[in-house]
Amino acid sequence: MQLHTFVTQKHAAVIRKLATRPTAKAFYAPALFVMLAGLPPAIAQADTPDQEWANWQARQQQDFQQFKDARDQAFMGYLEQQWKAFELFKANVRDDTPKMSTPPVAKHSLESRPSARQTPAQTDDASRVTAKNPDRLYNTVTEKGLTFFGHEIERFWTTLPDLPLLSSPDQKQLASFWQILSQSEYDSLIKGFRLAQDRLGLGDWSSLLLAQEVARALLTNPNQQAAFCWFLLTKAGLDVRVAFDSQAVYLLTGTSDKIYGHPYLTLSGKTYYVTSQLPVGKLYSYPENNAYHNSPLHFNFARVMRESSAIQTRLLASGDEDAPPLRINYDAGITSALATYPQLDLQSYFSASPNPATQASLRVNLTQFLTGMPARDAVNYLLHFVQQRFPYARDEEQFGEENYLTVEESLYYPYSDCEDRSVLLAWLIRDLLHLKVVALDFPGHVAIAVKLQPQPGDWAAKLKGEHYVIADPTYIGADAGMAMPSMQSKRPKVIYF
Repeated sequence: MQLHTFVTQKHAAVIRKLATRPTAKAFYAPALFVMLAGLPPAIAQADTPDQEWANWQARQQQDFQQFKDARDQAFMGYLEQQWKAFELFKANVRDDTPKMSTPPVAKHSLESRPSARQTPAQTDDASRVTAKNPDRLYNTVTEKGLTFFGHEIERFWTTLPDLPLLSSPDQKQLASFWQILSQSEYDSLIKGFRLAQDRLGLGDWSSLLLAQEVARALLTNPNQQAAFCWFLLTKAGLDVRVAFDSQAVYLLTGTSDKIYGHPYLTLSGKTYYVTSQLPVGKLYSYPENNAYHNSPLHFNFARVMRESSAIQTRLLASGDEDAPPLRINYDAGITSALATYPQLDLQSYFSASPNPATQASLRVNLTQFLTGMPARDAVNYLLHFVQQRFPYARDEEQFGEENYLTVEESLYYPYSDCEDRSVLLAWLIRDLLHLKVVALDFPGHVAIAVKLQPQPGDWAAKLKGEHYVIADPTYIGADAGMAMPSMQSKRPKVIYF
């Protein structure tokens, strides 16, 4: 039997590869010469080892390129199944009891003091805000990349392949949209997105906002933008889905947090909210997704984003006629991002801490007035500070809808209502005085209670074995222990945080 009848071209390639190894040259090189000498010309003239290796790599790359992520093969199977129609649940509604149009004034000696009258908000020229046109930072696409809430992000996205227009979206078009992107060179896109997340310290909601900005930079069609965000955020590890009706594509965000003001549906036992435009009627989506086990989005304020360079200042009267106004700093980048957040439950706002710039500014400005004060006097000082220096307006008057504010947002916007002022006061008392605080959620009103020893006549309660005294920042001129007459007979829900 001749040598070439059992030495194949594949065997020769293997031997060539082995023969290039320094430790094996002495052994394999003579054998290679003998074996190749006996091969037919077509085999003897086969590709060099480097060419064989390059060809093998090309074949592997081609196979890998078809589906870079093995999960896509399984996921495409789900997308090719019959999508189902899902009924939307109506948006969650918080307390719809009407709030007071004008805050009441306490009838006691504080009324005669200048500090007991509400003072209009004072702002310098650089930070002037109005209810209808706040000094808000808007994101813009630049030649180099993107301006994102006061941060500069270098361009990490490239031109996309031709994608379905989705002008009249359906299941097949969306499945094709995913397949085309999954077979494209998307590695640098995902890597750049994750690097931006890490560098800016983006939370889940801010990451969704970044995905939307990248989509707008690449695509002009809103339906394509929503589908692109679906792909990008899924690849980034977040639990999002896509749905459609006869005209539009909707990005669905999966979360265990309770969101208000946005309709939602249940898919595979999980809650998904429509946080973009509001659909009418049924939505169609794929019923299962066992290919991607992604994390639900968290909308709390524990992680929004890192500080930006857009630090601005609001001037507030100190309460002492001889003292200069207080200069309170806030981050306009972060507050602009917060303005886009969906509305959450009250506990999320009370649990949130302002950004470091705002924390430092409040501490420096207010600690000087609190040093050496007894606890109750210090609580009253902060209570009167919030009562008098932050003009009151209902959310419907300022925003056109209910809109809870964080601490820095109360500095950012010119007006605040009862829950906003309570969130601010609660943080000040906890941070500056290190006292325990709970929130009191009355029908149509929110106040707080502070762990203090009650005095005769106080509106107080014993909670978990400890005494708490009411402090109402919307009851103008009132001291700790004084409750609005309209609230004295009502039983509030106590919120711990």
